[in-house]
Amino acid sequence: MDTQNSHKEGGQHRGRRAGNESTTRHDILVAAKKDFAANGFRGTTMRGIARRAGCDARLVHYYFGGKEELFSAAIAETYNQRGLLALLLASGKQGGDVSGERFLNAFLREIETPDFGDSYLALVRELGTSEQVRHIFERFIQEQIIDRILEHHTIDHARQRINAIGTQILGLVMVRYIMKTEPLASIPIPQVAAVIGPTLDRYLYGKLPVPMQHEDAPSPSAGKGRR
Repeated sequence: MDTQNSHKEGGQHRGRRAGNESTTRHDILVAAKKDFAANGFRGTTMRGIARRAGCDARLVHYYFGGKEELFSAAIAETYNQRGLLALLLASGKQGGDVSGERFLNAFLREIETPDFGDSYLALVRELGTSEQVRHIFERFIQEQIIDRILEHHTIDHARQRINAIGTQILGLVMVRYIMKTEPLASIPIPQVAAVIGPTLDRYLYGKLPVPMQHEDAPSPSAGKGRR
């Protein structure tokens, strides 16, 4: 076998199944979601994902680089396939017909499906214990949500607003699915969305109750000693 040509575009990658490049990439993403869901981020290996996908581990690295990039790609693909990112982009249009309530209805339904939910909840469970996982989560929010919204909309204090939305969504996921606190854990999704959705709307384009600093501006207490 000519290994020198194994990574050329259009060439046959070592260890890959018969089929085109997009199919193989999809197989790896499907395998990755299952492994991340079963083992968590730290317990998942690129070699294990390759075994599940039926390909050589080098092919996984070829398509995705490292485990961080693969995890981000798996979550981003689900956001795109399920239309979650499109809902967020539409929600950024003030006065539009897409609201935080509609987004939460769609998002929570996806959380309760194994394909997306198990992988996403595996990430959330490790946020408090792994610096690497926190980095992945922050990178995903920045690159796949904040940057994408800013490409389509001009919103004052956009990063701060989206950070506020993130606290609401992450808190909801923690209480409902990780801690399983009642009654929130058992309330039907439409009712949860109806209660919390308007808060997301206010965070996104409502009037802010206090001035928001520029993210690069120093804190008012910077340089002051402790009392």
